[in-house]
Amino acid sequence: METLSNSVSMNWMFYHIGEEYLIALICFTVAIRAFRTSKSESRTLEPDSRSRIFIVGSGFLLLGISSTVHAFIHALNLDLNLLYQTLLGYCLGLLTLIIAISAEKPWNKKAFPLLYIPLLVLLFPDVYKRFPFFGEFRPLVWLSVAYLSGIICMLYIATFYRTKGRRFLYSALGHALICFSAIFLFFPAAIGSTVWVYGHLFRPMGFGILLFSMDREELTKLGGSILYRVLTAFSLLAAIPLL
Repeated sequence: METLSNSVSMNWMFYHIGEEYLIALICFTVAIRAFRTSKSESRTLEPDSRSRIFIVGSGFLLLGISSTVHAFIHALNLDLNLLYQTLLGYCLGLLTLIIAISAEKPWNKKAFPLLYIPLLVLLFPDVYKRFPFFGEFRPLVWLSVAYLSGIICMLYIATFYRTKGRRFLYSALGHALICFSAIFLFFPAAIGSTVWVYGHLFRPMGFGILLFSMDREELTKLGGSILYRVLTAFSLLAAIPLL
């Protein structure tokens, strides 16, 4: 019976590794699409719009890198404390997307994704071994992912009401699924358990929707608004008591 249980857990771990590689591929695809749009539309778009699209691409690039590293950690059976780096990088990628959507002057935020560089120090054994066992703080990190994804979902809904572009609702749905997946993964659960499976099914579904919703048309329609900035500021300030 124990052998069967271990076999099932191993099969789900293989699925998880494949899931992370798939999400990474989706994120890199969206990032390349955004960078190309930012460059190809240089004559027709305002500098703020090009900068906004560039930051969107940078956010998805960070998400793709984090998912790739995450998959390697499990595939090579490395120290699980390395996952601190990947999930913090994931949070940074989501924060980058929030800035891309809500910033009034995105051109002066283009260096924000470079904050990923200091996170690379978490890949060194002398650093990550000083941290508590990852499993103890895993729920807090996933709670942060859920919160940030929820903010992006609300921003896309606000964008829909401002632009009437239906594709923004699909992007909102994609981030809502990512938010729900992080809520499921917040609860400590064994690999292959119901909660774990739901969490790891909603994530690729959410990113799959983003792959098709975030096309050139949506990227070029993104624009800042005082409503977005107020919504973002209120949402981030509301999180302070949770800390």
